[in-house]
Amino acid sequence: SVRVHSNDLRRMDLMRRAGGGAGAAAGRSAGMAAVDDQRAAAEGADGDRALPEVLDVLLVDDEPALRSTLAEVLSQGGHRVTTAADGAAALAEMVARVFDLVICDVQLPRLDGLSLFRRLRRESPGTDVILMTAYGEVADAVNALKEGAYDYLTKPFDLDELLVQVERIGMQRALRRDLEQARAELS
Repeated sequence: SVRVHSNDLRRMDLMRRAGGGAGAAAGRSAGMAAVDDQRAAAEGADGDRALPEVLDVLLVDDEPALRSTLAEVLSQGGHRVTTAADGAAALAEMVARVFDLVICDVQLPRLDGLSLFRRLRRESPGTDVILMTAYGEVADAVNALKEGAYDYLTKPFDLDELLVQVERIGMQRALRRDLEQARAELS
């Protein structure tokens, strides 16, 4: 499993800028292996289960290396990723369009992640939210989950864990879409 640490992110970012390398490829394959396994399990033996949706993801973090690395990994997983470096920029993106998923740091300049999350809950309740923080407070995590966050990750976190959560969200959205289509066909 791949754990995401600030120093590792800096090295991965430098390797990516330098054209990749074995370490970057190994990090990607380790992180994407969980996603591939999840997709294979979801498809099942008969192959007629819904595949996860491609998600429109807003990724909000003020650490450039983490933001860049996560955006790259999510894009490699087939998702459309928009990034924001602070809460105000994220809010502007959220006003401009609806996202399927927002992955957001709690500690952000200009507007904190919890305030952003609460506003998103009011204005776009169908958007799933994964919160991340380096300053994990159990009470904050419990409150965020009670208020409807999909997950609350403490940095450094396991990249595979995040990718599996994103994949689950994609699967749930695909299943809801298929159910709505089947209901429409029956009526």
